[in-house]
Amino acid sequence: MERKVANVYEDTRDLLNQVKDEFDFKSDDQAIKFLCQRFMADNRNEVLKKYIDIKRKVAE
Repeated sequence: MERKVANVYEDTRDLLNQVKDEFDFKSDDQAIKFLCQRFMADNRNEVLKKYIDIKRKVAE
């Protein structure tokens, strides 16, 4: 799989590094994959989906 570099803001980088240090992730990729998988598996992500849907409807 081809590697690509993500453009992240400094504050996001600081937060990602904090998560990596605290939970002993070895790479950005490992931490991001884990966090994304957990988010997608969590039923609370429906709140974000509803918010985005409402925001789109308002923009129309």
